Formats: sequence, C-alpha cells, structure tokens
Amino acid sequence: MSQMVTERLNYTENVAGQLSLAAEQVQELVSRFVIGEGEFDRVVNTARAARDELQDLLLQQLKSGLNLFDQRYQPIPGTSPAKYHTAYDSHRNNWCSPTMTVW
Repeated sequence: MSQMVTERLNYTENVAGQLSLAAEQVQELVSRFVIGEGEFDRVVNTARAARDELQDLLLQQLKSGLNLFDQRYQPIPGTSPAKYHTAYDSHRNNWCSPTMTVW
C-alpha cells in the first residue's frame, strides 16, 4: 500500500508541475496580447489605422460637397449582373484607391 501511495504522490507531483508550466505559458501569451506584442494586435492596429485614414478621407469628401449617401442608382448598360453608378463612385477611385492599395 505504501508503494501505491508513493506512486500516486509522484504522479500528482508530475501533473502539478505540468499544470504549472502550462499556466505560465498561458500567462506569457496573455501578457503579449494585452501589451500589444502579438500578431493579432499588429493586425488590429493596422485595421484601426486604415479605418482612421478612410474615415478622414470620407469626411473630406463630405465637406467638399460629395453626396456619399446617394441612393439614385443609375444602371450601367450591358452589365450582368446589373451594376450601378452613383454620385460618388466615379470620385471614389481618385481618393480611395491609393489608400486601399496601401492597406
């Protein structure tokens, strides 16, 4: 019986060590996430920068008088499926495409 107890204690000690190591690894990963060292944070920060830049461009276009909310869709002849022009689509390539190719 003493040998069985010793074996179980050794097993428990081994599992506790593995659990402790796993917990440390999780803490390391979480700390990277929180302080911005991970790949996920890099992608999120890139997306935020693109969002901010596009938002600024949209505000500039609104202030210049461009109707970004035009709902008067003009059918483009000969397209299948149907495509449409709006007040802003011909301008979009001038101000939006350079930004989108960067991101």
